[in-house]
Amino acid sequence: IDDSIEVEIAPEDIKMDGVPAKQYVYTIVSGGTEYKQLQAIVVKGAVFYTVTYTALPEQFEAHLSDVAKMIENFDIR
Repeated sequence: IDDSIEVEIAPEDIKMDGVPAKQYVYTIVSGGTEYKQLQAIVVKGAVFYTVTYTALPEQFEAHLSDVAKMIENFDIR
């Protein structure tokens, strides 16, 4: 099988717009290509919000600080 998902670290507790949330980092293999993915997930009311960042493993760190800023400034309406 060329496709798989592996969680790299335990979920991290974060906040998105002041609401408790979780952040996960995964390694994903799709079509034989490996990707690294970060997902931040928050639930407010009956709505799930997910912010996803995906990159090749060697490029993942390059934009991580920008992604962190977007997650910190995420505005739930």
